[in-house]
Parts: sequence; C-alpha cells; structure tokens
Amino acid sequence: MYRLVRRSNLVVAPTVSKDWNYVSEPGADAITLDIRYARQDGLERASIDWIPAAARVANRGGSEFFVGIEVCQIDENLQALVRPGVSGVLQWGVESSNEIARLSGILTTIESDWGIPRNSLQIIPSLGTALAVWNVRNIIRSSSRIMQVVLDELALCRDLDIIPHAEYDPLVYARGRVVVEATALNIQPVAAPHPLGTLTRDISKSQLFELGVRAKNLGLKGALFYDPLWVDTLNEAFSPTGQQVEYYREVREVFAKGIAQGTAAVPLRGRMIDVPVDEWAKDVLDRSEQCMARDQEKRQAIQKV
Repeated sequence: MYRLVRRSNLVVAPTVSKDWNYVSEPGADAITLDIRYARQDGLERASIDWIPAAARVANRGGSEFFVGIEVCQIDENLQALVRPGVSGVLQWGVESSNEIARLSGILTTIESDWGIPRNSLQIIPSLGTALAVWNVRNIIRSSSRIMQVVLDELALCRDLDIIPHAEYDPLVYARGRVVVEATALNIQPVAAPHPLGTLTRDISKSQLFELGVRAKNLGLKGALFYDPLWVDTLNEAFSPTGQQVEYYREVREVFAKGIAQGTAAVPLRGRMIDVPVDEWAKDVLDRSEQCMARDQEKRQAIQKV
C-alpha cells in the first residue's frame, strides 16, 4: 500500500516570489522553495517574506510545502525557516545517516517551539553522489520522518564525471539500487530520470508523458523538477490511466465470478486471471482512488480561496 500521493514536487527559486501564482496554478502535489544559494541576508528575507508567502500559496492550492536546503545549511538558521504551514525539509547533498540525524534533532526542537505535532515534519533526502547511493540504506533507515528519497541524477553525473547522452542511460544501477532499497522499506523513490533530469531540451507534452510513464515503470513514485508546465502531465503519468482502471475492474469482477464458481483461474482476453493478477488489480485500483482523492483535495483547497 502507498502511504502518500506525491507524484509531483515542483522546485521554485525565491526569485519568483513576486508572483506566486506562477507556481500555484498547476496543482503540484508539493512545492519546494529552493534556498540553497541564498546568502545570510537572503536567509533572513526568506524567513520573513519568502517562506510565509510560499507556504500560503502552496497551502491555498492544496500543495504540501517544503523548504529546500543544503546539508551545510543545517544550523540555527533552520529554526527561522521551518514553521507551521511547512511540511518539512528537502535536504540536498545528503551522504550519511549522521546528517539526517542532525536535521531530525533540529526539527524536533522546532516542533516543540512551534507546537507542531512531534515527528510530523518530514525529511526528503536528495542523493547526488556515489557515496550517497552507496549509503542509501543507512540514510533512509535513519529517521521515521523519511517518506520519500530523491535521486539527483544530474548531480550524480557530475560526481561520477559522466557526460549525459541521449543514446544511453548511465544511471541504471544507481537508480535501481535506490528504487529497491527504498521500496523495501516502504519509502517512495523519486527522481526525474535520465533524460528528464540530465539533458536540457525542448520536450512535447506527449514525450513528457511517455517518459513519465517510463519512470513509473522503473519503480519511481514521483518526480522532482523545475518546470511548472510539467506538473499536470507528470501527475497524470504517475497515476493509473482510465483504461487501466477499467481493465482491472473487469479483472476483479471476472475473478470474483470464477471464485464463486469454484475456480481460481479464469480467462480474460486471452490471459489467465489468478490470485496474483487479482492482487495486482487491487493495488492499481487502490492507487487510482488515492490519486483521485489527492486531486480532489487540491480542487477543494482552491475553491475555498
């Protein structure tokens, strides 16, 4: 069973804060304000201006809201940045469980100071080095705050001294390891897999959808990205299609009739439907219901404005 629906996490820079409708319209499941490159005066402005404004807009659109920081920014500044209305922290540059433990401790203090329920602030570690991928199991096991983990494929290419090329995928092993390790712990692996996150190019909506479906079939449960025009398409790509829902409803109906007649395997469109197929149908239909419920939450949030 999935624990959450976060198919799209749109990363935005503080420079768009003058017009937050730019990021509120698409309906992303989550929005992350990237303050990695802010100087000290920028962090002060973030705590006073950017983060409250972004949190209001994200919450108004039903999106979760995260503050994006580098590992080196885990200090007292964080206590001024995370407050009610913030879902948690997306932490770039994680390489060890110690970094997660340190961040988690600060979040515990913040929860106490603000009266936020204990352990409700989430951590999304972003892995962008060979060492991070090697340590992925220890990293994601280090805190119950972790519900998703991101593979930053562009950063990993830099660390591995790889020049991305459209003709081949150089990150099959790294992505596969993160997917398997995370899924084994019921944590969602997230990425903008090659070539989405590694090559800058114009891409049509149909191509984006195709690559999004491919990402889902690689075991990923969502994408972290920077283009607001991608939101709707990737939400759709990471959700079961109407055709899939119709087919698996039929699977459940046919299989139930077969069980009632005393058989555990029945034919449907040239395929034998048995217990494993029926269990898969349950998963697909459950996921569809969860995605539709999440989309309804966002619609209702917008209607309240």
